[in-house]
Amino acid sequence: MSHIAMGCIWLLVVGVPLVGIVASGLPVGYESGSAAPPLGAVWWTTGCWSIGVASVACGLAIPAARALIIPSGWRWVALSLMVVAAVSPPWAMYYAWWITMPPGTMLYDAAVAWADVGLLRQAVLACVMVGWTWPLVVCCVATASLRWGADERSALAIDSGRWRDHQRARLRVEWPGIAFGWLLAVLLTAGCTTAFDLAGVRTLANEVRAAESIGATPRDVLRMTWPLVVVVAAGAVLVLKWTAGRSELNKAHLPGRRGGRFWVWACIALFVGVPVTLLGWLATDVGIGRAEWVAGDAVMRTAMRGGLVGVLAVAIVLAGRRVWRGSGWTVPTACWVAAALLPAPLAAMLVSAGWRAIWPEMLETSLPWTLALLIRGGAVAVLSARWLSASESRGVHDLREADAAPWWSLGIAARWTGLTVGVAAIVLAASDVSMAAVLAPPLPSPPLAVTLLNAVHYQRPELIVGVLMWIPALAMMCGTGLIWILRSRRSSGGLLGLLVVVLIMGCDRRDSSDPWPPIPFTRVIGHSGLGAGQFHIPRALSAAPDGSWAVVDKSGRVQRFQDDAPVSQWRMPSIDQGLPTGLGTVQDNQLAVADTHEYRVAVFDGDGHLEQSLGAYGMSPGEMIYPTDVLTDQAGRWYVSEYGGNDRIQVFNHDGGVRLQIGGPGESPGFFRRPQSMAFAPDERILWVADSGNHRVQGFDPETGALLASVGDAVLRYPYGVDTLPDGSLVVAEYGRHVLSRWSPTGVLLGTWGGWGTAPGRLRMPWGVVYDDAHDRLLVLDTGNDRVMSVERSALGGPWQGPRRE
Repeated sequence: MSHIAMGCIWLLVVGVPLVGIVASGLPVGYESGSAAPPLGAVWWTTGCWSIGVASVACGLAIPAARALIIPSGWRWVALSLMVVAAVSPPWAMYYAWWITMPPGTMLYDAAVAWADVGLLRQAVLACVMVGWTWPLVVCCVATASLRWGADERSALAIDSGRWRDHQRARLRVEWPGIAFGWLLAVLLTAGCTTAFDLAGVRTLANEVRAAESIGATPRDVLRMTWPLVVVVAAGAVLVLKWTAGRSELNKAHLPGRRGGRFWVWACIALFVGVPVTLLGWLATDVGIGRAEWVAGDAVMRTAMRGGLVGVLAVAIVLAGRRVWRGSGWTVPTACWVAAALLPAPLAAMLVSAGWRAIWPEMLETSLPWTLALLIRGGAVAVLSARWLSASESRGVHDLREADAAPWWSLGIAARWTGLTVGVAAIVLAASDVSMAAVLAPPLPSPPLAVTLLNAVHYQRPELIVGVLMWIPALAMMCGTGLIWILRSRRSSGGLLGLLVVVLIMGCDRRDSSDPWPPIPFTRVIGHSGLGAGQFHIPRALSAAPDGSWAVVDKSGRVQRFQDDAPVSQWRMPSIDQGLPTGLGTVQDNQLAVADTHEYRVAVFDGDGHLEQSLGAYGMSPGEMIYPTDVLTDQAGRWYVSEYGGNDRIQVFNHDGGVRLQIGGPGESPGFFRRPQSMAFAPDERILWVADSGNHRVQGFDPETGALLASVGDAVLRYPYGVDTLPDGSLVVAEYGRHVLSRWSPTGVLLGTWGGWGTAPGRLRMPWGVVYDDAHDRLLVLDTGNDRVMSVERSALGGPWQGPRRE
């Protein structure tokens, strides 16, 4: 029965991606375009980072592994802390480091002065990646170090007492573990995406994700990544060979040196203690109460899905002790491990292609997503089962078979191995981003991992801390319950029962009745891609009086449209530090780009020629940190919103002098937390500001900066876009709720449309909305779906008839 159950799980988890490879003989539809760097440069960057991280991790792991193999009580504490580092998402650890050095700190200011903030990001990334791979390399090296004991050392001392000869001899014994750990670190680093994306480093895995987002087929991506696939296949074979070997602890070890223990604790303090302490400090600094609204449906679904993945992982460990003892499962296991070592976006694409070929309707459910989360957690489980099977002596195995012990019977090794694997699988499932981005079906709210990553991108520390602080507790609670659940089974059919539960719970569909009606659009403009009229994560939108409009997207490209057709495009002069997040039309139909990570406003003519630049890095009047939007009034004054520690609105005269500063960082009325966009009332007597981090839109007197009104308090969720209609009412694009809402200037909700989804009329993470006066319509920037929706003004209801401000 165990063989049948394991075969079913293998077919659903690993067999589907294999079908995806076979079914990927599709027409070539992907062109990298000029936005993508040459593949040679991508391979070079990926190789340098992978080899560099793996080499440093091995250098740190060798002395630590030698210390950890000495029997003592302290090593179990050290190993437990190392597990924390290994299962923690690299992007979360990167955030914990990076958030402590914001603009205005000595380190960041020094990086700006040297004009190389990217180097600072890469230094933090290197520390995070080494800290993530180091525990795994330690385990590999420690297994090989077990073969070196006092007998070998004494024999060497007789022949030669030189330290150099001693180290050479020991390395000859340990080199298989070092080589295996090095290769594992190379593959894991090459397959990591999110942490590299946050640091602005373009690697092969990031190119895979970018290619998927603009419509590449699995065949195109496999053609681009086939050398990595070959290396992954070879690595999977080495993994199997290593985990199948027997290595028993040499009882004749000499006492360890204190230097080895100090090295272990120093690495743990750097790679575990520092980021955890930083998260704790951040929790006390920003508080976690603001994250309560996120911890509803998304957290419950994540807990259920992660718990199911963890239960199956533990079941694989226990049942696999018997299954993987034979050689018939060698090839299936190798395929499973290879799938786990692939870049997550590529694995997700193959899963999607496989289900599309077998049963396309299932992609509308969460079953493919849930099973895909078991690719990595399940690979850890099968390797652990293989190790348990290889470590069990033939006599113990025969005795257990003679007693007809059920598969769920637990020895001390199986109990702790199963618990560790279960917790690791839960954490991996809860923190996955790439699988969710490709496979998650339309849901009432985005997956938790996607929400967290968005909060990382857009400086919302309370969300990150508020949820990440609960993930370890959730993992431990689920993990401690896994063993009890499995021990309560009374037959070997329990594993099949668990699989049935996953299938039933994974097939849930979203209720077809959404809380809001779809947006009453008349036309959808654009789709995913890098060509003319196509978008790659569009981030800002503006409309000009002559009826033209423009969009800037995450490729750093600005496109101008006339009659909804592209007429010109250009790329920003520099995107190495980051990408623009704001766009405004100023005098003579010039385009002013809030060049966020260049600390300036760049003004272009209609053909993309840079006309002027406003601002420089700093917090003094006239300087900027992260500008987010720009607009001008009829008197020729410039208004620039910014965040990053000085959240404010600066008003510039036409000669560039600072006339007025509005607001500042804070939560009180009149203050801001990331003011993302601005709009004037039709008579320009109110300046409306989307105060995204405080979940409201505030209205100010543009002459004095006095607060006049506040709209949407406790209702809006991350309003990123705002504009006004001729009757004075406001339209707001809510990034957090994925809706378009309309409000009166007095704060009365007049309507809500949209909701999370990809269907026509639904939204995913909308960044902006503008009123196109020339065509009497609204343009809604549907960022997550790479499109712009055109909406007739009359479709959102009649003019607002309430009292007007005198």
